[in-house]
Amino acid sequence: MLRHVVQPSSIQPLQVRPGARFACTGGGLCCSEVHAIGPVTTGEIAALEALRPGATRWHERVRLVVLATKGERCVFLRRGLCSLHTEHPEAKPSVCRRFPFGIVATPAGGRIFTLHRCACRSLGERAPIDPGEVTRWLAGDGGALSVTARVEPRITLAGRTRMSFEAYARAEAVAIDRLANGEDPASVFGTPPAWPAAQDLPWATVGETFRRAEGAGTRFDAALAWFGAGIQLALDLPLGDAPPPRPWARDFDAHARRAAPRDPAQVLGDWAADLLWDLRWSVTGSLARLATDLKVRHAVARSLTARWTSEGARPDRAAAEALLVVELGGETALWGAALGRLDHPRPSLRAEEATPGLRAPYGEGARRAVRRRRAPLDEPLDEPLEEKRDDPPADRVAITPPRGERRRRRSAD
Repeated sequence: MLRHVVQPSSIQPLQVRPGARFACTGGGLCCSEVHAIGPVTTGEIAALEALRPGATRWHERVRLVVLATKGERCVFLRRGLCSLHTEHPEAKPSVCRRFPFGIVATPAGGRIFTLHRCACRSLGERAPIDPGEVTRWLAGDGGALSVTARVEPRITLAGRTRMSFEAYARAEAVAIDRLANGEDPASVFGTPPAWPAAQDLPWATVGETFRRAEGAGTRFDAALAWFGAGIQLALDLPLGDAPPPRPWARDFDAHARRAAPRDPAQVLGDWAADLLWDLRWSVTGSLARLATDLKVRHAVARSLTARWTSEGARPDRAAAEALLVVELGGETALWGAALGRLDHPRPSLRAEEATPGLRAPYGEGARRAVRRRRAPLDEPLDEPLEEKRDDPPADRVAITPPRGERRRRRSAD
């Protein structure tokens, strides 16, 4: 009997999602309190405090030590530039050095992903992301790359069903291409367009809870309040009081004045494709949960884009700002709790004939395999799907059969 060889997660070769672009313009939005600039490690705190007493602080909402701000900007930002970067590079925190990049290790190599809460990622002339340049950004003092997460050889699809990474990646390539071209996530994942009902947590309550965050008065809390307003707008719920001012809006206005217009659907699609690509969701979740999360947050982003466009903002610039809001809102414990109370319909991606946008790192062999077969993601491509016998603990990255089950399989072989 031929045995399927399981490849461990690896960081090499480094891969960039086709079409991903980024160019830092030094606008300084990433150095503002809207991001809650952290976490800062114990060693970094000591170095920063030696340079400037009071350089760090405890952030109550995210429960982490972060860089202190003055006038909504990092205390080390001078004339729009990072003084740590130019004068004390050895003291620059790793969270600042890495932004907006991260790496997820997979059986096929390291996937470089990006955050989209900065206009530099979504607007203007941006060169394709270069893995070599990202390596220089992310390497620590010893030159070693660290990973954000490790993805094991099987991807959870829905419930107790999973699939080999190799088979999943072929169907994923087509889905990423469709998302990047602006297709609605519900259509791509084959799930109902309506939002699922939250058990014991009505969407109106979720929206109102996020709206109450504005009382804390920071940029970060204002973004969460707008996330709540976006939920209300998407569901045609009453807004009540007007949402708070958007102090980050001028950063997007300035960037848009220097940038040629883009299709707003593709601005949102670029983010949606990255969310699927980075695979952090697979560590403790499923594709079904990701499909629900993406469908809902994409709808929120569309509603905010429409709102700000109606108020005079350029559509692509409004879409880029909406991504800041839905990214920050999606990282909160409240959003995680809401998703945990939903029933997640099983997605049905199809590995249909490859489109011109399907390019490396999947390779020509993978493209031929995609063209050769038309199979839904919830049916076998190369091997049968496998039922999980035990749900993995939330703190484990590995999605592998229980040890006893692996011994029984080896004996059977």
